[in-house]
Amino acid sequence: MYEYSDDFTENENGYIFTDDGSFDEIFTTNAFEMNVGEYRMFESDYGVHIMKKFELTEDDLSHELYVP
Repeated sequence: MYEYSDDFTENENGYIFTDDGSFDEIFTTNAFEMNVGEYRMFESDYGVHIMKKFELTEDDLSHELYVP
């Protein structure tokens, strides 16, 4: 979906969401409520978002993912 995104900060590999307050609450809430493999569509002040939750692996941590 990266190729269709209007998010100029989006990293091609995705985001790692944390509960440290660095993301808007609606993103964090959705990310932590979802099950691995689940898709979710939601709306925020920034627009409409489609999110998919992947299982985080050790290999994922070796790539540069966007963590604000």
